[in-house]
Amino acid sequence: MSRLALPSLTVLSLMFAGFVVVPACVVTNANEGEGEGEGEGEGEGEGDLGPENTEARCSDGYSNDDDDFVDCEDYDCDETEACNQPEGNCTDGQDNNNNSYVDCQDFTCDLDPACDEDCADGVDNDGDTRVDCADGGCAEDPACDAGVVDIQAIQDGTVGVGALASVDGVIVTAVEVDAGAVTLYLQEPDGVTSGGHTYPQYSGIAFYVGADYVADFPDLGTIAVGDCVTTKGEVSERNGGTQLYYISEFAKTAGCGAAPTPALVALDDVATDTDPAAANDQAGPLAEAYEGVLVEVQTVAATEAPDANGNFKVSAGGDAVLLISDFLLDATPNVTASQTFSSIKGVFSQFYGFSLQPRTDADLTQ
Repeated sequence: MSRLALPSLTVLSLMFAGFVVVPACVVTNANEGEGEGEGEGEGEGEGDLGPENTEARCSDGYSNDDDDFVDCEDYDCDETEACNQPEGNCTDGQDNNNNSYVDCQDFTCDLDPACDEDCADGVDNDGDTRVDCADGGCAEDPACDAGVVDIQAIQDGTVGVGALASVDGVIVTAVEVDAGAVTLYLQEPDGVTSGGHTYPQYSGIAFYVGADYVADFPDLGTIAVGDCVTTKGEVSERNGGTQLYYISEFAKTAGCGAAPTPALVALDDVATDTDPAAANDQAGPLAEAYEGVLVEVQTVAATEAPDANGNFKVSAGGDAVLLISDFLLDATPNVTASQTFSSIKGVFSQFYGFSLQPRTDADLTQ
């Protein structure tokens, strides 16, 4: 298992002086995502077991907290001295600071002239596997600030990963607060579309602020479903899904249009897996288009009771199945295998695969 390298707060301060950047952690909720926590990591079950956030545990070659990430690969080690040593030589092909990243792949090399990136040519100039605006060295480049855009332009790829984007006058469709961190789902008002898309396709997106930075945005303290907001952040791909991350602006506003209502979709079109007998999930043909959007499926039945993470699958009578996640619910729903539902509503999300996330028990109608 691999992880994307994220810069530490110390390195970000050096990289983005004068620019407000909000680092955050990847959303990891044990209730969300089929199969989360499976697999065995390097060094799993060995070494000094416990939180991987000390100098010793971040340099011993083990996944001490059994999360599959070893030493500086683990986000919990980002603030340790062991994981913030400069690479030193950024052109020798060596991992000089032992953080698993070599030369320009190491964020401590982002300001080295050898790692300069042309931010608009579509080429990985510095060989760090990050192209144009996805490269941390491009964070302040004007080419990487898309300005105010519609969510559709983010979700259809017009605004690429790594770019800064502002969305204005969008509506909060779901709120989740977990250990102080805030996840929102945002959607364009009813009927607002662009890029030739049919509303509500491509009109929703996830938003995340880590617990340490929520206080920087006072309006998050009273945020609720239905609020009209404006925000700015970095377009990011996390665990398969598109998010606004590293939030630098957020406020409630006025003047939004009508709040979106769940779009009725066929289960087969947004299925988590259209062919469970085949290897790997085969998502429905419209799954990407409805990512982050409020949707509704009708006349479905549970194929199983909720698993240990509170998730269960439903079908509409065919082979295709849709994962129902309890990420936004206060508790695991009381569901039995073969139980039927006239309707299930919620936010359609991508997190290690596609799932439908009911927001309250009222979204599950028998």
